[in-house]
Amino acid sequence: MASFEATVRSVEPEAAGAVTLRLEAPGAPTYRGGQFLSIDPRAIGPLHDRMAALESQKGRKERPRAYSLASAPGEPLLAITVKAEPDGAYPSLLSPWLATELQVGTTLPCSGFNGFFTAPADPSPGARLVHICAGTGVVPCLSIIKEQLTQRPWLPQLLLLSNRSWAEVVHREELGALAEAHPQALTIVHALTRDTQAPAAVRVHPGRIDAALIQTHMSTDAGVDDTHVYICGPAVPEHERREARLAGRTPTPRFLETMRAVAHDLGLPRERVLTEGW
Repeated sequence: MASFEATVRSVEPEAAGAVTLRLEAPGAPTYRGGQFLSIDPRAIGPLHDRMAALESQKGRKERPRAYSLASAPGEPLLAITVKAEPDGAYPSLLSPWLATELQVGTTLPCSGFNGFFTAPADPSPGARLVHICAGTGVVPCLSIIKEQLTQRPWLPQLLLLSNRSWAEVVHREELGALAEAHPQALTIVHALTRDTQAPAAVRVHPGRIDAALIQTHMSTDAGVDDTHVYICGPAVPEHERREARLAGRTPTPRFLETMRAVAHDLGLPRERVLTEGW
């Protein structure tokens, strides 16, 4: 895994308290849509005091944090979208700092690129990509969508994106522009679970993503063997899975586990269903 430095060229506000960081990294290696970079908080000077206190509290060193790329190969700047996540068992450190304190011009110590949440290297002529996302889970899928629209504009893609309201959709302007520019290749459906108000041009499904919605919007001219599914959104945290195992029970599924079960129930091959949780 290559290490490189990335200089922050802009900090762009997104919906739901997120920001997108545009990074200039001339020494970075090549990457694929859907991959992530890592940032090491232990190498960031302004965080040293807070880092020392957190590591003392945890009793272990803080590890680098992974962030999915919102950019696609060929774009002049790297981009990641960061949200100031709430505290868990320990205070959150890097993401809140990136989202609320980071200044343009700051240099970040990065490494990458990693991850297998990527498009097939050689899709069949009848292939299609189906992205099933919630909230900021759309970020790596946005990267894949842009990559494939450039490299394989013939490849049909469907994005089913769940949010509580249109106001909480991150990258909504960019997604809308992509759908408008590529109406034959890209279909986007916004599943809005609370407030279903959206601009007239936006395709809205009132409610959650379920099997019926997926079946309705997946074209019937390609078999499940030609469909590649990408699921990204909230997942059961590792500590909850561990506690459930110790208690001999199954943890309550979240978005990722629920959508993976739906995909499998629809007959989609397991090797064609990729997941990434947060």
